[in-house]
Amino acid sequence: MSKNKEVNCDFCKNKYFVSNYVYGLITSGKQKTHCCSKECTDKLKIIINEEKRKFWSTLKCDYCEAIFRVKPFDYKHKLKNELFVACSRECAQKLMGLHHSGENNPKYVEKPKNTCAFCGKEYEIYEGQIGINRYCSKECQCKDKTKNATVTVQCEYCGEDFQVLKGQISFWGVVKYCSKECRSLGTRNRANMECVICGKPYIVSNNRRDTSICCSKACLAIWISTIYSERPEVKDRLRKQGTNSQLNQKKEFTIPEMLVGEKLNELGINFIPQYVVGDMLIIDFFLPDYNCCLEVYGDYWHANPLKYGKDKKELSEMQIKNKQKDIRKYKILTKKYNYYFYSLWENDIKNDLDNCIDKFFKHIDFKIRNE
Repeated sequence: MSKNKEVNCDFCKNKYFVSNYVYGLITSGKQKTHCCSKECTDKLKIIINEEKRKFWSTLKCDYCEAIFRVKPFDYKHKLKNELFVACSRECAQKLMGLHHSGENNPKYVEKPKNTCAFCGKEYEIYEGQIGINRYCSKECQCKDKTKNATVTVQCEYCGEDFQVLKGQISFWGVVKYCSKECRSLGTRNRANMECVICGKPYIVSNNRRDTSICCSKACLAIWISTIYSERPEVKDRLRKQGTNSQLNQKKEFTIPEMLVGEKLNELGINFIPQYVVGDMLIIDFFLPDYNCCLEVYGDYWHANPLKYGKDKKELSEMQIKNKQKDIRKYKILTKKYNYYFYSLWENDIKNDLDNCIDKFFKHIDFKIRNE
């Protein structure tokens, strides 16, 4: 419907338009109040309620003694039916606790009493709990059950007695310590040891008592380099490891080695490349028919005397170490294993391979004839 009737707001007195239906309700008296907005409606309700409360009856609270107003119907109800007069729910609860609880309650019935199975205190129970309830509180119930389910054990670290649940013993097997602190202190720093290198006393955990021998990493490094590495079984193991690592690393032959191998094949010489002697040395070529070890030396790595040494290029640390290894290798092969030994230099192989091989065989023939 269209708004085509003009009326005045009962609160702010401003004019506004309403539909014909609402206008008919207002003029007939069926709608007592009308406002232009919700805000005016709420404010008008507050005013009307305040006017109505002026005619309500007054009562005095029996607890806080405050004066409050009630509706006429509530006034008669409070005076006739209620045990006391209270202005709020909080005051009513406090009055019930003061004057109408326990024996003061008109409906009070004396409850049967029972004795607590743990503390022996008497307490009241309901009739339906007779023969069922055995404890005065949950605390007594928990303590009694815990007492029957625990075992007294002595702490292995501090020596004090403590209670352990039987379920923990059945699950863990043995409970040794009363707390985390005692367990941490009891399982570590209990073994007094003496360092085998510096003689300094130190402390380790029990699980390292049989294996620990040094007080620090520095002493352990000294022990490994001076004592452990000098054992015969350790030396043999390290030699085998070094030999295996060299064999694994050597996947391709150098150019001088390939030239020497091809020349030996052309001559029909029986040889074994990368021959291992005593699980400790690797030979470039072993000739079983001549009982000879043939080595191919690189000019730089083995320091060819024609290029390095006196009045020539100075030797590096690596070249000095390699020359010392070559000397030890020669002594082991010739004196310990009674092999003939001969070496070929890279420069001679590349410039005149045939002449190198001829010199090698002449040298071997001369050695064999003289023995």
